[in-house]
Amino acid sequence: MERVWKIFLLGVIFCITSSCEDNDEWKGIIAERIGTELVLPEGLVCYNNIKDGGEIGGELQRGRAKIIVYINGECMACVDQFSQWEKKWDDFTELGKVSILIYVRTQDVEELKRYIKDIGFSHPFFIDPKSDLLFNNKMPYDKPLLHTFLLDQYNKIVLVGSPIGNMRLENLYKQEILRLIE
Repeated sequence: MERVWKIFLLGVIFCITSSCEDNDEWKGIIAERIGTELVLPEGLVCYNNIKDGGEIGGELQRGRAKIIVYINGECMACVDQFSQWEKKWDDFTELGKVSILIYVRTQDVEELKRYIKDIGFSHPFFIDPKSDLLFNNKMPYDKPLLHTFLLDQYNKIVLVGSPIGNMRLENLYKQEILRLIE
């Protein structure tokens, strides 16, 4: 039954990404990732507006379902994802035992923290200065739409792609989260 469910999800994801220019390449990347383990970097500093470097990171990584987001902090358009996630955060976390972990590559932590404070982003995030999340998992650096993942409690990839700005994918994320936490 789980195999049938994975094939169904893969089909839905293919339909969602069907408008992309490099459709075959994207399908290949997604297909080879579904069901594989995403290795989360260890030893990264967790920041939030309450306190920096807190122990909250370990708690976040133990969720029954996890949304993992990688943001290139050197790209202003990419950093704008913080404001988009701020608006959608509760839509996902109110579903139950789901954690959202944001990993940011930046060399200027202080500038990023100022921006985060200015836009009112109030959730924890990790600084990943060497892009360990991407490199350790052999993920393409140049495909930011594929830098968001839904994981199960064992860090197996269930979905690939950002639900921000894509209602069909957002609904699929919510359905899968509910399935994972039951």
